[in-house]
Amino acid sequence: MKVMIIGGFLGSGKTTAIQRISRQLSDAGKRTAIIVNEIGEIGLDGETLKSPGIMTQELTSGCICCTLKISMQYTLQTLEEEFKPDIVIIEPTGIAFPGQIREEIEVMGLSELSFAPVVTLVDPGRFGTEAKEIPRFIETQVKEAEILGINKVDVAPAEIVMATEQMLAELNPEARSLSFQQK
Repeated sequence: MKVMIIGGFLGSGKTTAIQRISRQLSDAGKRTAIIVNEIGEIGLDGETLKSPGIMTQELTSGCICCTLKISMQYTLQTLEEEFKPDIVIIEPTGIAFPGQIREEIEVMGLSELSFAPVVTLVDPGRFGTEAKEIPRFIETQVKEAEILGINKVDVAPAEIVMATEQMLAELNPEARSLSFQQK
């Protein structure tokens, strides 16, 4: 079972990206499961991500990197036993630390587990403001990413995209950076 963690802040395009990826994987014959983590009691993204042939599970009322570790372990074990996915895509909350989630999963004792690179999505139109308002979360998510996805480059001014690319490169020069359009 391969685990894919796709992080990013509210509005960065995580749900849309996960929808596209899961459809492509499913179309390629891969058994795909999605775990969506919502801070609130009512999940919104889980319903959006439901699709034929794709198992979707929601973990609500907390963050999987801290208060919901046991729920995450139970969910992964249940998926492994009952659904036997080839790939599990995890969409953490916008304030989660993807690297910490990966570390927690690594020690859960799941069989034949591997990881895709940790991805953090960024909306350049919001990134500068978010970096000022919640700098610790932004910095940690960017530094823990192995791939930085700069999303919505088709709707952001070119100078904002360039400034975002520069900020990301300064925070995490080791990460691979990819730019893509919203649609």
